[in-house]
Amino acid sequence: MDNYLEKTFSIAGKVALVTGGARGIGYGIASALAGAGADLMLAARTESQLVTAQQQLVADSRRRVETMVAD
Repeated sequence: MDNYLEKTFSIAGKVALVTGGARGIGYGIASALAGAGADLMLAARTESQLVTAQQQLVADSRRRVETMVAD
């Protein structure tokens, strides 16, 4: 990305809340945000899926990932 755009729209060091982040499109969005430098707060209905997603995202991105069971 162009340096100007990177500085202007950077999410590095920010925290992104991703609902439905344990699987599917939500997980894909969470992965992209982590890849862009954001730490994550994932919310989903199923704790076991959240734990799996959290472990995978931390291993892949080395970003901080917190979870919250919510409906």
